[in-house]
Amino acid sequence: MSRYHIDWSGLIGRDLVQELATVAGVDTPLGIEDVRPLLTRILAATGGWPYTDALPSSRQTHDHIRRLLGEAFAHVLGGGAAAPGYRLQATPDDTHAIEAVPRMEINIAGRDELALLPELTPSRARAIVAERERGGPFRGIDDLHARLPRLGKQRAAALARVVSFRVDPPAAGATGDWRRDLAALIAQEPAGGARDRLLAALERVARIVAADRHPHLRHRLPRSFKAPARPRSHTAAEATVLAGRRYYYYVRDALRAAERSIDVMMFHIAMPRHEHPTRQLLDALVQAHRRGVRVRVLVDRDRRDDPYRSQVINAAAVQYLLANGIAVRVDRPDRLLHSKLIVVDGSQTIAGSHNWSAGSFFMFDDLSVAVHSAEVAQEARKRFDTLWRRGERAKSGRGTARRG
Repeated sequence: MSRYHIDWSGLIGRDLVQELATVAGVDTPLGIEDVRPLLTRILAATGGWPYTDALPSSRQTHDHIRRLLGEAFAHVLGGGAAAPGYRLQATPDDTHAIEAVPRMEINIAGRDELALLPELTPSRARAIVAERERGGPFRGIDDLHARLPRLGKQRAAALARVVSFRVDPPAAGATGDWRRDLAALIAQEPAGGARDRLLAALERVARIVAADRHPHLRHRLPRSFKAPARPRSHTAAEATVLAGRRYYYYVRDALRAAERSIDVMMFHIAMPRHEHPTRQLLDALVQAHRRGVRVRVLVDRDRRDDPYRSQVINAAAVQYLLANGIAVRVDRPDRLLHSKLIVVDGSQTIAGSHNWSAGSFFMFDDLSVAVHSAEVAQEARKRFDTLWRRGERAKSGRGTARRG
């Protein structure tokens, strides 16, 4: 199969430049070379790995370019991207190597999440959350250190490289129409004529998306030139909102009542002690397996440089399930399995933000939904089956897996 490299610069035509000029209200001629470098930077950071299996048609190219620009404009209007996080590692020649890492929102993250940062111990993570609840969100690293002086200046400086301090939610200014969103970005520019404000807006978009490149580009995945299909809607006999701890008891009862099949796809399944609340859910899976229910469990497996510690967090639960005959697989380490999905008997789907952890069950403001619909369950199971086939069979022994 042939592979074609996409030249983003070559796909920028005069028709697009004229559309930009019209949106910006530029009444003097706008040359293609005036905006091509900026648009190329935006598309290169938004468009994914620049390879495709087939050459697109002119109509597909037209629609794809505008869809990508719309994504970039909406990204900026939705609050922009924080500067990427990083850690410094010493090298033999007494310099430092930079390791890029995702930033964690310190004013939103829970204790368990903060404790995953190498810069923090569990006790310091608890202290941060307690002070945040007492005195409100932290305004920056200086405010954090002033309120928690025991962190120390050196640790605070290291922490500043891997966290962000968002206080208010991002502005929800995007409309989904790339022309209207571009006009909104231009209106945010404080000075200059129509042409200068257009160029300033495009420069700002290029700078922000370059700092937070699209995941398809980071993971070297191409993006299709075809427009994504609209999600299909399905009818449901019943939908139940599961806020907070209600999720735990609902899931436990659903697993105990299962008659034919249970598929669990989970980012984190934490069971640090056998008396941990997750044990009841795992026992429900084991009991279902023993009465003839088909049980499959798929969990995240992170890379060595990921901060999520999925292999460590999931290890005890995986070994417990394997010891009791449950089929367990781990996903590919180059992909982050962040789903929290359960499908029971091909008729009930439970999905949302709950991990299987004490924090999600009883402390965090997690929210999930249980949907009674064979159609929804069928769609969810298709997704599960796809990722299950890509995964590797977990093997007895901490942190190991084999193809299967």
